[in-house]
Amino acid sequence: MEKPASAEDPIHELLARRWSPRAFDERPVEQEKLRSLFEAAPIGIAVMRQRQFRRVNDRLIAMFGYSREELAEHG
Repeated sequence: MEKPASAEDPIHELLARRWSPRAFDERPVEQEKLRSLFEAAPIGIAVMRQRQFRRVNDRLIAMFGYSREELAEHG
């Protein structure tokens, strides 16, 4: 049986916050935590700005079948 997330759980703490496009760049420690969550997610995730892919995880690449570079070119 999985234990419920607590307020002391770093993943719960990160998910409870409001995500922003700048979250990856604000603090080095949080940056690494967010990057780990982003890359380990079992679903495809993209960070977009003005209809352009700024960051995509490996799962999204597998879903679409394009490279990171191709996705960056075709917002």
